Amino acid sequence: MAPKEQKEQKKQRDGVSLRSFYVLVIVCALIVTGLVFYTTYDLVSTFRTVTQATNEHIELENAAHELMDASDYLTERVQRFTVNGDLRFVDEYFTEAFETNRREDAIRKMKDDPKAAAAFTQLQKAMEDSLALMEREYYAMRLVIEAKGYTDCPEQLQSVVLTAE
Repeated sequence: MAPKEQKEQKKQRDGVSLRSFYVLVIVCALIVTGLVFYTTYDLVSTFRTVTQATNEHIELENAAHELMDASDYLTERVQRFTVNGDLRFVDEYFTEAFETNRREDAIRKMKDDPKAAAAFTQLQKAMEDSLALMEREYYAMRLVIEAKGYTDCPEQLQSVVLTAE
């Protein structure tokens, strides 16, 4: 046999060395492990971001509901007073409007969040409309106070001027 043939036979017998194969497997395992760690870290980071955004959204949604609930509460107090004539509803109305301040607190929460700028603008408009409605509610309460002859009423209602109509 010629030396060239002996080399070829030896190469065919030997094939890929086991050591080279193990090194290749370890390198591949390290690459896969690195990819798994990276994707896990990225997933956790994304989850935290989504959780934070969800919590902020829930807080803003609750503030919007609080604004609507407070406005509805005020209107309901006026309606009950105009129907029943019970001054307790007037007291509850002014307690909500000037002490509890749920509407103003809700607006303040939205104002603090820069992501809610568009919603804040709309809620600010809603608050302005609510304040205009309060003037009509004052007028309605003042009419009932005059009709019932009550003398003990809040200053805000005493300053309401009734028209001749």
